[in-house]
Amino acid sequence: MGNYTANKPKALISVDGLPMLWHLFKIFPDKGLIIIGDYKYDVLSRYVENFYDGKYILVKSDSIGTCAVLKDALLYIKEDELFMLIWSDILLPSNFSLDGIDLGKNYIGIFKDCECRWAYMDGVFKEEKSNEHEAAGLFIFNSKNVIDDIPTEGEFVRYLSTKKTLNSSNCLFVEQEKSGQKKFTNGMNHPDLRLFNQLLIEKDKVIKKPLDAQEERLAKLQLN
Repeated sequence: MGNYTANKPKALISVDGLPMLWHLFKIFPDKGLIIIGDYKYDVLSRYVENFYDGKYILVKSDSIGTCAVLKDALLYIKEDELFMLIWSDILLPSNFSLDGIDLGKNYIGIFKDCECRWAYMDGVFKEEKSNEHEAAGLFIFNSKNVIDDIPTEGEFVRYLSTKKTLNSSNCLFVEQEKSGQKKFTNGMNHPDLRLFNQLLIEKDKVIKKPLDAQEERLAKLQLN
């Protein structure tokens, strides 16, 4: 993704007209978010500050690996408070919901339609490729004490594979979002594919659709 991330972190790569991170914002509009950034942190910080008006905390990481700064982020979570940890490049279906989960249990997200080198089967993480039991990068913990000994560097799933307390965790099967529209992976560098616009592909036509009042006004000026 080198060409797409030369001026921004991966979480801001545009998919279907929105940065990937914004797809999560739309699914969880009423949740408090703790966002961990590292590469191009200043870009992430300014972008979220200017375009997102929900509840969030930004945490800067200068370490390496998916464990980095998680211990610092956990400081903002109350004892015995249910929370979800998810990679920002996961595209959940738009109707994704946590309704009905048991608040007293831990969950490991599982993808069934793509391959990853980590699988979760029979309550155990295995470093092997799987199309049916991929560790999706989505985890729900009923308390931050479950991962209170997390290291400051390294791979989070590898760390979890050593946690015997998670052997009885439930699987939460997740479908990845599938779009019939063309995905613009480098949209933020395109003048017509900003956060406030949606581009639709219909055969030989490209249709730009404003998504808010400000862009509606600008669209009318452009038409004139």
